Amino acid sequence: EKGIRAQLSGTLRAVQLPGDEHRLLAGTLIAGDRVDVVGNWSVPEGAQSHVTRTILRDILVLEPAQQADTQSKLTEGGKKGLSVKLALTDAQEQKLFWIAENGALTLTLRSPTDASDSPESAESWWTLLVDGLKAQQLEALIPNARQLEALTPNGGVPNNE
Repeated sequence: EKGIRAQLSGTLRAVQLPGDEHRLLAGTLIAGDRVDVVGNWSVPEGAQSHVTRTILRDILVLEPAQQADTQSKLTEGGKKGLSVKLALTDAQEQKLFWIAENGALTLTLRSPTDASDSPESAESWWTLLVDGLKAQQLEALIPNARQLEALTPNGGVPNNE
């Protein structure tokens, strides 16, 4: 009888996330599915270098992508406005809000049974370029690769030292 409210307790909050059909997996998600949120943003903020990583994992879908209200349809120039409702902790909601306002995001559907996670990582132009290449291949591609690598430790991703 309480609908979505019955699925919320403790620190869980219902969040309505707008987006397009591709990023919100419209037509794919159903209530009860679990998703990850993948974000992409500039590092440092406003720079040309970007980093991509999974920022939230195992998020409950309360309501799959549906048409948003009439006002959002109008503000998007007649495009269909879609939104999905997710259950997030108050701390997770802060991360989602930040990436929605300062970067780009997409949802990825988790396996409904025995889902597991790869080790944490962050991807950048450097990690995508060098992944799987041998040193000789990299040097042939970029003659000054060793200097570039020295300038961008951790693939351009700042460490927290």
